[in-house]
Amino acid sequence: MFVRWIQWNIDKVTLHGVTPEEECPADRDDGQKELDAMVAEFDREFVAESFGPMDSTARARLGRAKRKRGRPRVGAGSRMVSVTIEKRLLKRVDR
Repeated sequence: MFVRWIQWNIDKVTLHGVTPEEECPADRDDGQKELDAMVAEFDREFVAESFGPMDSTARARLGRAKRKRGRPRVGAGSRMVSVTIEKRLLKRVDR
């Protein structure tokens, strides 16, 4: 982990009786090597070519993600109905 030691950071750790060197020693790993190994495959180009076809679970998740939101269909379904309202009444309702 990289900490940028500006004066605010130094003041903050010294309030707790710790020096910046004790707070973040240079040899501390914090799992950085493990993280680098996990993301190394994405550093190369054309990563998508290594993917295979989707299984049914992934296809269902994609379908749910792409589905548009709207009024929930309850009961026997829903139907759009066109209604005509007099302009003065519509203005009153809008107010």
